[in-house]
Amino acid sequence: MKVVLQNLTKIFPSRNKKSNEEVVAVNDFTFTIPDGKLIGLLGPSGCGKSTTLYMISGLQKPSGGQIFFGDEDVTELTPENRGAGLVFQKYALYPHMTVKQNIMFPLQNLRGADRMPKDVMIEKAYEAAKLVQIDDLMDRKPSELSGGQQQRVAIARALVKLPKVLLLDEPLSNLDARLRLQTREEIRRIQKETGITTIFVTHDQEEAMSISDMIVVMKKGVLQQIGEPQEVYDNPANLFVAKFLGTPPINVFKGYVQGGQLYIGGAIEPVIENAGTEDERTVGYNCYGGECVMAVGGVDDRPVTVGIRPEGFILDDEGPLCCDLSNVEVMGRDVSVVSKHEASLNPVVRSIIDADCKVGASDKVRYTLKPHKVFLFDYDNESRILFEVK
Repeated sequence: MKVVLQNLTKIFPSRNKKSNEEVVAVNDFTFTIPDGKLIGLLGPSGCGKSTTLYMISGLQKPSGGQIFFGDEDVTELTPENRGAGLVFQKYALYPHMTVKQNIMFPLQNLRGADRMPKDVMIEKAYEAAKLVQIDDLMDRKPSELSGGQQQRVAIARALVKLPKVLLLDEPLSNLDARLRLQTREEIRRIQKETGITTIFVTHDQEEAMSISDMIVVMKKGVLQQIGEPQEVYDNPANLFVAKFLGTPPINVFKGYVQGGQLYIGGAIEPVIENAGTEDERTVGYNCYGGECVMAVGGVDDRPVTVGIRPEGFILDDEGPLCCDLSNVEVMGRDVSVVSKHEASLNPVVRSIIDADCKVGASDKVRYTLKPHKVFLFDYDNESRILFEVK
């Protein structure tokens, strides 16, 4: 089932009686979710991803915009009439019911022509339980299950009516690290077997990138970027997306471009027009000093914010970028070199290099850079600046 969101907006009234300022949780969100795909809604806490999910499910009514399931406008439909299955973060299982009764519950609430005989409901409950591999636990109660097993019960309950759309609200956040890995693999398996269009909400970028066909990155209710996980990682639309994706996080430096060359560090001094008056404004920048690290074609002289992925460093005794070595962490096949640089906007500079490369005994470490792992962003608005590799 294709899901289309058109100019979806959700505004909550202010809780501050003095300011009376409304809270825009989702702002003019437009996106088409292809049929049969698993989509990761990704962003930090408070970005509006769960609110978007609840509007799709019908639990919250949009302040504006429309929601379509296929060609049907479901914006005004009640949750039970939308054909969506929702799995909550805290499972929401009925503690006094067995696993079988929890899974059957949505079927028992069907009325009219949709009502099923009890033996059919039991059969469907076992089919859903087998899909999530808990069919041997049907007589247990939630208190007798592990966290991962409870999560599977919640997924089976959402699947038992064969929903048009499956909605998962941070379903792994209550699990330990190993179980999270196992369960996310199971979610991907289940989605592929059923072919149900699935929307998966998480703040964990590793989770989203590992199982999603596409990811949607949000910030403060505004859509930032949509794309396949690797494409978004390799080509972030702005500094926020670049910083949000990646473990370890991207290294960020202040710098500037001059004469087709990229400099890291140095001085960036604003040029002020009408200095000392109320209408003073910045009309340009004077940039000088710093380390010339690589050529960048097609970029005007300007200050920039420079992002370098940890895997974008090449250890080189003659390299143009020099950092103060802090620590070397051996991680098996890779080595993480922790250093510092005065132009870094991160507390430390973290580079990932091959374990075969040996870091010298000096208190300095030098690098050349991989151009496809270096990103430039506007100094003021943080939008992406594309450059040509010379």
